Amino acid sequence: MHDPVQQKYFRLGRAEYVLCSLLDGAHRPEDAARRANLLLGKEYFDAARLSASLERIAQLQLFAGADQQTHLERNMQAAQLHQAQRVSRLNLMIIRLPLFDPHPWFSRIAPGLNWIPGWLVLLTWLALVGAGLMVLVGHWQEFFSQVTVAFSLSNLLLLYGIWFLLKVFHEAAHMVVCYRYGGEVHEVGVVLILLFPLTYVDGTTSWGFSQRRQRLYAAAAGLCCELSVAALATFVWAIAPQTLSGSIAQNVIIVAGVSSLLFNANPLMRFDGYYILTDLLAIPNLYSRGKTYVMAFWKTIFFGVNTYRSNYSGWQELAIRVYGVFAWLWRIVVLLTLFGLSLRLLHGFGTIIAASALIFWLGIPLWRLAHVLRTTFQVRPGQLRQFVITTVLLLVAVSGGLTFISWRQSVSAPAIVQYANEHVMNAQTEGFIIDVNTFPDTLVIQGDKLLRLENPELQVRLKAARLELEQREIESRMLFLQGDEAGRQSIELALEALRQEIIALRDDIAGLVVSAPVGGRVVGQQLRALHGTFISKGQELLTLVTEERKQLHASVSGQHIEGFRGKAGQLIKIDLRRFGQGIVAGTITQLSPRASSEIEFPAMTAIAGGPISVKAASVSADGSEEPNDLGSYEFFSPRFGVVIALPQDIGKQLRVGQVCIIHAQGPRIYLWYYFRELLRSLLFRREGQIANFSR
Repeated sequence: MHDPVQQKYFRLGRAEYVLCSLLDGAHRPEDAARRANLLLGKEYFDAARLSASLERIAQLQLFAGADQQTHLERNMQAAQLHQAQRVSRLNLMIIRLPLFDPHPWFSRIAPGLNWIPGWLVLLTWLALVGAGLMVLVGHWQEFFSQVTVAFSLSNLLLLYGIWFLLKVFHEAAHMVVCYRYGGEVHEVGVVLILLFPLTYVDGTTSWGFSQRRQRLYAAAAGLCCELSVAALATFVWAIAPQTLSGSIAQNVIIVAGVSSLLFNANPLMRFDGYYILTDLLAIPNLYSRGKTYVMAFWKTIFFGVNTYRSNYSGWQELAIRVYGVFAWLWRIVVLLTLFGLSLRLLHGFGTIIAASALIFWLGIPLWRLAHVLRTTFQVRPGQLRQFVITTVLLLVAVSGGLTFISWRQSVSAPAIVQYANEHVMNAQTEGFIIDVNTFPDTLVIQGDKLLRLENPELQVRLKAARLELEQREIESRMLFLQGDEAGRQSIELALEALRQEIIALRDDIAGLVVSAPVGGRVVGQQLRALHGTFISKGQELLTLVTEERKQLHASVSGQHIEGFRGKAGQLIKIDLRRFGQGIVAGTITQLSPRASSEIEFPAMTAIAGGPISVKAASVSADGSEEPNDLGSYEFFSPRFGVVIALPQDIGKQLRVGQVCIIHAQGPRIYLWYYFRELLRSLLFRREGQIANFSR
């Protein structure tokens, strides 16, 4: 039964429904009960049961009443509902825009839907989604490794297009099932949340379906449709994951999964999951009943008056109360999040939206509270006194909690595995590489010949220098015999310069053969490709490392660095469970004294799929907003470097470049500081272009 004044649906038993249909204002309740007994075929309504049924109907406010006072109350309720709807339009954060009435089109195709058996559709859907889920689980690692690409800036437009099409299918599925079981849809529209459009259909007539199965089908139709599309997309992605169609299919899976599970299936939001839950619990108007309980609870706390009345008991009443509390908390989280996002993302206009929402969510309730307090002061001053005392005590308790409640902050930071002892070998002289005697990952010992270069010019220069040296020595002896001491000293200076040049040339010629100064493992990319190439003096050739000696280089944010200061030489937890090593201990060996925004290890950044977000340091020279190299990125805020030594047995089993998480015990955090930082993160946005993860 639908009450358009209260905007509520009520579910009655068959006997009570028959009784209500006979209460037309022209017959007394006793006459209506006798007629109901005749229609029911048994003496159902005796005096006691009739009184209980009439009392329940009155509590639900379903009596229109024949007296003028009741009519006035109903009209007042309707006027208040109309006024609340008009006021809600002032809230710019959530704007409801009805678009059109689809009934003229769907009423024509409704007769053609009667042949579709619901059980067959359900079995087909279960088989399709089950198969898609098995395929996804079998390729989970490959799928998850590509998720960060889907959320890149360049992919957002595609994600929105897919999301919009999915929502069209979603709402169409609701309408098809609604008409399949005899319902109607008279409104299709868009809800703008922070100017982001969400589609909706008004399928409230589905509450009139006689069977619960039909109501559940109608409520779950959109959710099932999205999951079906996601299952089909799973097959496309598994067949051709690296193609354009595979990339689109992966986006469909992500959008359908996130939107279905986070929004549509969430019973705390009044979407599909909520209506499914209310029907499973057989509690119509679950949200409003839970809200009534929460409001009555606060009224009991502040005014000492228990106004809560319920027609349910046992587990259903417990469900109403639990749902009411969780829905109230969820509503606060959503409102705070939307308020913060409007200020951060929409700049000046966002401030206007946030102000309108603040008026709607706080201004109106405070105005109503002031009206209640004024009335209470005039009629029941004792309740006003309790309200003041309770409010003061609550403020004192909250202030004490914010001031004294604290905990040890557990801080974490990403870290990357690197070699502890790296011997970088640079070219001692320039020349062409003519021989490569080693490979990457090869173990060498001290003195092994690794590379050989050729530079004929060095031999020519050395021969010319030696000839010139001999000539100068002859000149020096002749000047000595002639007694020209001044001339001989000048020649001696030139001779010294020639001798130094010859020594340098000999060193350069010796440097044409690159030998291992220490034993270790060779690290270098495509050493064979260096054969025949020209190498400049000082150019890096390869690196020799000790495989057993590895360390972690962590990147710690400024707000977490206090958890690492003064802890040099102390043990720290390292989470290596993703590599099958569990949680181990390492020793802090070094902490950088200054923070830097420069990226030293790209593998830890979002560009390479790591956990640290980065931004564009500047717009490129050609005016485009796409950064074109690593130097165009930087951290959002300066970060500190921390070096942690790994035990040798653990270091042997880890590979360089692997990213893990380290954990440390931070300073004591008080509750007021936590909420202050949370509010700051909501109100202030991080400037800068976010990294393009698809690079």
